[in-house]
Amino acid sequence: MADQGRWFKLWCSVLGDPALANLSLADFGRWCKLGALVKLHGEGGTIALTPPGRLLCAIFGVDSFPEAMETICRLPGVVVATGPIFWPHGRHRPPESEGRILAGAWQTDGRGSHPASAAVATPVTRAVLSGLFETGTAVTCHLSFRNWPKYQADLSTPRVQASRYEQAEMKRSKKRREEKLDSSVSSSTASDSSEARRRPLRRNTTADFTGGFLAFWAKYPKKVGKDKSAQRWRDKGCETITEEVLAGLERTRTYLTREGGQFIPNPDTWLNQGRWRDEPPSLPGVMPRTAGNLDAARQAIEEHKRATEGRA
Repeated sequence: MADQGRWFKLWCSVLGDPALANLSLADFGRWCKLGALVKLHGEGGTIALTPPGRLLCAIFGVDSFPEAMETICRLPGVVVATGPIFWPHGRHRPPESEGRILAGAWQTDGRGSHPASAAVATPVTRAVLSGLFETGTAVTCHLSFRNWPKYQADLSTPRVQASRYEQAEMKRSKKRREEKLDSSVSSSTASDSSEARRRPLRRNTTADFTGGFLAFWAKYPKKVGKDKSAQRWRDKGCETITEEVLAGLERTRTYLTREGGQFIPNPDTWLNQGRWRDEPPSLPGVMPRTAGNLDAARQAIEEHKRATEGRA
């Protein structure tokens, strides 16, 4: 419940309470309304009522304060007195009051009596109450529910506080773990950066280029990205198949250099795709590539194109 201070809890156990079962439906309703009134305006199950008590009379549907008090005096579990009510021995023992206890006290058992029980020998009648409130002195009546702490106390508060503390502690632990992780990552990153700054930048030198790669580089018709191509040569294990790669390059050179060489891939790409294994299509009228016949191949391509356009 969001606001425990504004709820009068009606427990299902009221159905089996013999004292409540003896009430008429109207008095049971008044008992519930009285509990709500005490919860709203009282404290700890106790409230002080002063004549003429128009709000109380309106809630009970009666005409006078004595009549309302007479109704309260016959309700079970409610102690009524003309002075403040105390429970020095707990709610399971008789209460005490600075004034006269009008209803709700324990009866004496002949072996001793409490001030509260001795004050009530006979049920209080409306006539007695009328005389009490018509003496010209403003008499304040105090009433207290006997089992209020058992049924109406906000017992959820400790549980809620414990739950909130546990949730807060979980959040703090999670935050500490995240901060520790961030600190560890930052430290590691800083260490790596420092190590990278201390480590000299490695550059490819002529000594890094193998003999097989230099032979490939000399023959490949497009000279771009030498360092990257050399790394690709090593990654693809081309040094052990240098003759195969060079043979494939020679076999596909004519196709690579077609149309003025505008379709020649970068050497890194050519090596990565294993293009030395390609079987290029034959170009009509083009002789196999030999040294010094590149111009002738280009001329043959142009003638082929003109012949094709003429037929179209």
